[in-house]
Amino acid sequence: MDRKVIIELQDIVKQYDDETVVVDHLNLQIYENEFLTLLGPSGCGKTTTLRMIAGFEDPTSGKIIFDNKIINDIPSYARPVNTVFQKYSLFPHLNVIENIVFGLKNSTYKSLVMLYGEENLKKEVLELKPNPKGKVSYFTMRKVIKKHIYEDGYRALNLVNLKGYDKRKIDQLSGGQQQRIAIARAIVNKPRVLLLDEPLSALDLKLREQMRYELKDMQRKLGITFIFVTHDQEEAMTMSDRICVMNGGHIQQLGTPKEIYNEPKNRFVANFIGESNIFRGKYLSKDTIGFGGLVLNCVNYNFNDNEDVDIVIRPEDFDVVEASTSDFKVTVTSCIFKGVYYEICGMFNGQEVVIHAYVEVEIGKEIGLHVDPWEISLMKVDNHE
Repeated sequence: MDRKVIIELQDIVKQYDDETVVVDHLNLQIYENEFLTLLGPSGCGKTTTLRMIAGFEDPTSGKIIFDNKIINDIPSYARPVNTVFQKYSLFPHLNVIENIVFGLKNSTYKSLVMLYGEENLKKEVLELKPNPKGKVSYFTMRKVIKKHIYEDGYRALNLVNLKGYDKRKIDQLSGGQQQRIAIARAIVNKPRVLLLDEPLSALDLKLREQMRYELKDMQRKLGITFIFVTHDQEEAMTMSDRICVMNGGHIQQLGTPKEIYNEPKNRFVANFIGESNIFRGKYLSKDTIGFGGLVLNCVNYNFNDNEDVDIVIRPEDFDVVEASTSDFKVTVTSCIFKGVYYEICGMFNGQEVVIHAYVEVEIGKEIGLHVDPWEISLMKVDNHE
């Protein structure tokens, strides 16, 4: 079944007055109910892209389409999205529940009536205060709306696993709890899309790891689209349905975490996502490659015979074997214990090779390497490097 596109960016360009192009002819479709991560280094255009979707920045050219309608001219407050920033911007003078419902309480009467449904509200008002002529009291309507606002606030509080924290002051909360309150305040408005701009960056490592799983769980429960911005590849790999890897204002690769990791499209992606050994070689013939005097097998690639290719082998995909049993030999230059594995570095044909292994090896020793054909990835050579 085809997935519904909820947001489409068509040929988006963002250029500042000093002629710096931050986003360069970007095209992207974002699906309903997916967790999409914009991943890349600082200055790659990911946050600017998020801010254009939110309406905080205007594109220089191109179209932002939401549910098949162009929304370039719609102000941020009128878009069906909400944003959680790096700094949570919670109000210290308000308690938790008042922070959560602050946006709803300050919405216009008309927008609240639309949110909760005019007919349903009228029905509740007449049940509370019957009127033979069916007239609805404005003040009773406001009272019913307020009840709904706080019901939604407590529902959001439960969703972020902070039941019972409603009366606490903000300065009584940990960083992780404040982050959850910021998320609760965003989702209480029932946005179609939740935008998250590096919301975990201020948390310590252990809490950050915990919040990754909680965010993904929230997204599943809410059934709404999350667009998440980060420079942390582990965050992206852990939470995302799809990852959009960006650099220099361009999309380098778009795909599932597994696709991005196992089949990088270019050297930037291969080096940015995890660690990679990249060798320049040739696709000799069907399922056969050569580099550094070696001939190895690969699978499921169709390049021209003798075409130059970049060969990617992840450090964990090497098996360490006796040097006498393999033509792929390296001389060990370092061996560092990383807790779960040893990181072994060695030299092959003048190039450093990184290996992750579960055995310690002696520095200066020659070892053999074996790699399964299924673990070898091939990329077209970028002649503009």
